Amino acid sequence: MKRSIYTTVSALSLFAAAPAFAQSNTSTVDQPGSESQAYVTQTGSNGVSGVTQSGQDNWGSVSQGGTNNQSTLNQNGADMGAPTAGTTPDSPYSQELSNIAHVTQNGDNGQSVVNQTGNNRAAVNQSYAPGGNQRARIDQVSVGTLTENYGYVYQRGENVEGTVNQSGDANVAGITQLDNGLPNNTYNDTASIVQNGSANTATTAQGGASNSYSYTQQLGNGNGAFVTQVGDSQMSQVYQLNNDSNLATVDQSGDHNNSYVEQRGYNNDAKVAQSGSSNYSQIVQPGSDNTADVTQADVSNESYVTQAGNGNSATVTQNTFNNMSTVSQSGNANITSVTQGF
Repeated sequence: MKRSIYTTVSALSLFAAAPAFAQSNTSTVDQPGSESQAYVTQTGSNGVSGVTQSGQDNWGSVSQGGTNNQSTLNQNGADMGAPTAGTTPDSPYSQELSNIAHVTQNGDNGQSVVNQTGNNRAAVNQSYAPGGNQRARIDQVSVGTLTENYGYVYQRGENVEGTVNQSGDANVAGITQLDNGLPNNTYNDTASIVQNGSANTATTAQGGASNSYSYTQQLGNGNGAFVTQVGDSQMSQVYQLNNDSNLATVDQSGDHNNSYVEQRGYNNDAKVAQSGSSNYSQIVQPGSDNTADVTQADVSNESYVTQAGNGNSATVTQNTFNNMSTVSQSGNANITSVTQGF
């Protein structure tokens, strides 16, 4: 049974008889294949939406309100079995996934692009209250059974940009950039997550901040990276390269803090907590089964941890200003603890 449902509502079509109403909406839906569904609702001006679904068991939903909105949603999925009888429009296939995407944009200058190839789901939600010029992009490639990738971007602010790119099996990537209810308090933030592997999880949350940047790259399997940044001009970089089962947790509050984590081994654990301003932390783990925990408060502290061996543990705590710590562990089963300040 081939199901092809789409609804397009534009302000122009509703008010075509009134020449003074100078708004235009454009919607194009192309659905070759079977069991495809598309829902497009556009209210406002200059909203452009294109939905292309090829393959089997696809579902798309786009809702745009406000001005200058654009949304492109492409899905090319595999057959995940017949839809369950009696399913509702909210769950037409009972989560037997073969590409499900939701895009909702409320406000002005919101742009969203979603591309999915197999057994994926995606959600993009951009709300203007206040804000503008948001951009969100989700690319997911995963073909075969039991290969779900889940990517989402929720953002609200001025000139915020979120990007999720997944290629592999069972990956989860989420970006949240919100103003925390504070007007004009989130702007010029950028967050990107790139995953190429299986069973990786990465989340980035930036709120109440401006000019902050977060980049996470996972190229192995079973890795976890969790970044939280609150404040102005924060920077976080997490690289988990060609390895498995690494964990990186970065929590930064204050202003102008910078964290760099690079994990090339296996089963490493890196934790960074920085508060205050102008602190810098670098953790490099080319070995395996290492643990590094860095906590820095106050102003202008620097910490460098390198663990080239296996089974090492390093703890660095710096609570006053202008401290510097360098820890290098090249052997195995070493334990180092550094405390500066009070």
